[in-house]
Amino acid sequence: MNALESFVNKHLRLIKIEHDEEINERTKQRANLTAAELQRRGICLNKLRIIGSKTGLFGRLLITFANSVKDASLCSHTFSFGDIVGVYRNNDRQEQLASGVVSSVNSTSICVAFEKSCDDLKNDEINFCLIKLSNEVTFKRLQNALNWLKTYPSDCRASSLINVLFTKQNIGEPLCIPELDNLSFFNAKLNESQKEGVKFALKQREVAIIHGPPGTGKTTTLVEFIAQSVKKGDRVLVCAPSNVAVDNMVEKLSDLNMKNMVRLGHPARVLSGAQQYSLDAILSRSDDYKLIDDIRKEIDTIHKSRSSSALKQELHLLVKELKRREKKALYECLRHSKIVLSTLTGCGADGVLKVIAKSTDPDDYFDVVVIDECSQAIEASCWIALGYASKCVLAGDHKQLPPTILSEKAAKEGLDLTLMERLLALYSPESIMRMLTIQYRMNEQIMTWSSDKFYEKKLVAHISNISSKLSDIIPSLDIEPLLLIDTAGCFMTELDVEDEESKGNEAEASIAALYIQKLINYGIDQKDIGIITPYNLQVELIRNRISEKYPNLEVKSVDGFQGREKEVIILSLVRSNDKHEVGFLREYRRINVAITRAKRHLVVICDSETVSNDETLHSLIDYLMTNGEVICAQEFENDLKMFDDIERPPNLRFKCKSNNKEKERTKLIKKENSKQKLTEIFTEPSTISEYNRRERIKDKFRKILLEFIKNEQEIYIFPPQLSSFERMIVHEVAEELNLIHQSKGNSENRVLEVKKLLNKQSSTDLSAQVSEENYNERIGPFNVESNKRYEINDVKVATKDLAAKSKVISKEIKRPEKKDKLKSVKSKLKDMEGKVKCVDEENFDELIATFTKLDKICAFNECKSKTSVLGQSCSFCKRNFCISHSMPEVHGCEDAARAHAKSTFRKVGKLNAGLGYSSQKTDPLTRKQLEKQLEKKVNEMVEKRKAKRK
Repeated sequence: MNALESFVNKHLRLIKIEHDEEINERTKQRANLTAAELQRRGICLNKLRIIGSKTGLFGRLLITFANSVKDASLCSHTFSFGDIVGVYRNNDRQEQLASGVVSSVNSTSICVAFEKSCDDLKNDEINFCLIKLSNEVTFKRLQNALNWLKTYPSDCRASSLINVLFTKQNIGEPLCIPELDNLSFFNAKLNESQKEGVKFALKQREVAIIHGPPGTGKTTTLVEFIAQSVKKGDRVLVCAPSNVAVDNMVEKLSDLNMKNMVRLGHPARVLSGAQQYSLDAILSRSDDYKLIDDIRKEIDTIHKSRSSSALKQELHLLVKELKRREKKALYECLRHSKIVLSTLTGCGADGVLKVIAKSTDPDDYFDVVVIDECSQAIEASCWIALGYASKCVLAGDHKQLPPTILSEKAAKEGLDLTLMERLLALYSPESIMRMLTIQYRMNEQIMTWSSDKFYEKKLVAHISNISSKLSDIIPSLDIEPLLLIDTAGCFMTELDVEDEESKGNEAEASIAALYIQKLINYGIDQKDIGIITPYNLQVELIRNRISEKYPNLEVKSVDGFQGREKEVIILSLVRSNDKHEVGFLREYRRINVAITRAKRHLVVICDSETVSNDETLHSLIDYLMTNGEVICAQEFENDLKMFDDIERPPNLRFKCKSNNKEKERTKLIKKENSKQKLTEIFTEPSTISEYNRRERIKDKFRKILLEFIKNEQEIYIFPPQLSSFERMIVHEVAEELNLIHQSKGNSENRVLEVKKLLNKQSSTDLSAQVSEENYNERIGPFNVESNKRYEINDVKVATKDLAAKSKVISKEIKRPEKKDKLKSVKSKLKDMEGKVKCVDEENFDELIATFTKLDKICAFNECKSKTSVLGQSCSFCKRNFCISHSMPEVHGCEDAARAHAKSTFRKVGKLNAGLGYSSQKTDPLTRKQLEKQLEKKVNEMVEKRKAKRK
């Protein structure tokens, strides 16, 4: 079996797998989801009424549906030209009335084409429901194209191209065209890399690839090539995977005054310049149109007639005559068009281009096929178009969005390998490809990460945008091009929904809304801001927060922004979980697309700890931290409360095991908080999700240590990969199980060693095995019980409870330690306990006096120094220490101090002297503006002083 046969057989199998997956997905959705849920996912339109019908091309019946509420817009959906839809009664989704193809869509209506008349749709008094079905037409065309490729005639027009693409013959030598040296370009603004791309494509005999990274003018280059090809007499078939991409080509060709072109199908944008070049518009200007229109009107009259069954014979003859005349008019239109534009699936040999595909006249043939956005199309779909010509020019960027494939199995087995990628692996890039290198979109700082990571550092920012900033639009707004808002350590975790659900993060959505509000308050137009997120649920969460106030602000998934750009892009990465799972954020091409949509300002909101688990995202975070401004999400904490009343999307399925258990845990946490009034450092869970997380981790390590106790091992060593939080949990569990536990090593080499407590050893002997460092770690800020401190203002409970708590403290501090220190701690605690017990329960004043006295002694073990005159309170554990032991690193709060220093550095870019937090958080944007105003004022005053000097 040769390479071609192997390719065809493999892809026939893979597209069948993909089609079956699509059918299963649609069937499952219709069976399990309500109409409201289907509509929320964009695959269903409810409560529609028929507002009109007419006869379309080849006698098809075109029915227009609109919202049952007059003049109301359709809800958000994913329907587009060419989609197959089923029509149902609004209150009955079991019986399908008819199925058709979407002919056109606008904001208020959707037009569907039916092959035959449907009496069930003539009742305009009932409401209908449209549901997107699996696309049988596309599947059949893919099959037909592959089967034709397997048995193509050796003398067909595309034989040499097929042989080259499957290595049956070598790539032909480039054509020698002397005129290219002095080529006159239609677009005089082309840069050198674009001109080189056009010349290269004109010289190639069989195949040329134009690689266009973001913002490099790929479509502009393609349009110039098409114009030059037409100028030398070629006929060109121009295709793309989507209607939007085809419309974009039509508009750019129109700008160059290219006249002889026709756009097959229906333009995606109703008011676009593509309308005048649509097939319907051109046919309406033909000589035969008047007669064709009269026949259509007669057919419409019969369709509307209630007694149309009596006129069946006449209707049949009219449709037959209409098809004959339309076929003739269509052939004349196509053969006189130098440029034909269509989607890849729209140019099938069984569709409108049938008259060209079956023609034997060489004048009807195309000389070259151009496929834009080739990297977004599966290769099988490209072969629907490639059979029309002996040469192809492919354009795209295989480092951006890949084809959309539902079946993971089909994708893994090779369906996601595009023609562009396969050819670049098959031949040396120099022989078939030219890369565009000058980009006209992004500030250089925004561009550099993408250029370095994906394009071998070859991208160069044009002088017009190399240093573009928001200050070019709003002079007083001086913001850095790059901003990272980091939620790491802020407990802003993603929603814990079922695996099949999309992902969402309410905190990130709220932060995005707050940042947008600040930008708009500073004068940025909402139309210049775009929000991108990889997950549809996050799109909904953000829209719920901003759509009412900012209706013109676009919030879309990565796919919705392909080929687009905005002055400001805010990217919410969503994922934040204790397992550090990033899911399909690992698809580096999606991240590349999202980052490169921004022109002047890029904002990334994410949990750096979670997303850094992926190599590509890790490099992005490092780049942002090095080259941009970094803000801790804690800056927005106080303002997040304004979104507490925002409702979540309906029908979300969470992973909660039991609502009752959740309520019990919530009550337990509230009760503990009210009783203890402890300052939370890192171990106290601040939310239910954090409580659950802590319990899961604790159960995990408890199982490991219980297994260790059962076996014959004497030592168990936990690896250095454990975080400080996880090490703290291990210490707690080991203490509960009466095991010796000790952390050894520094930084990346720090391990945790656990030993069994042998009966032969006395507690004194064992205490010598545990270092002083370990003792501090276990009774420092990472141990909640040992951190309990009874201040005067906190004493609001009975003496009996306090005495009991002091017993608990005594029990907790009795751990293996050096002999002399252990005695000192015991005696000190015993003395404290005795003093508590001797207080009369009725004498509250004596109780306060006792604890006031205790509070004036240094909290460090063995130290008896008084702190009433010279002492300092630790801002982390809230204890009082003498001057000698006041530093956090001395008394056990080194991890808390380190975390605080890191957080401070992220907020202000430098380490402030002293401990303690700022009493008031200044908004980062406001701070920037105030600094600029201060600098301006100072400069003005300096100038005034200079002027007075003589």
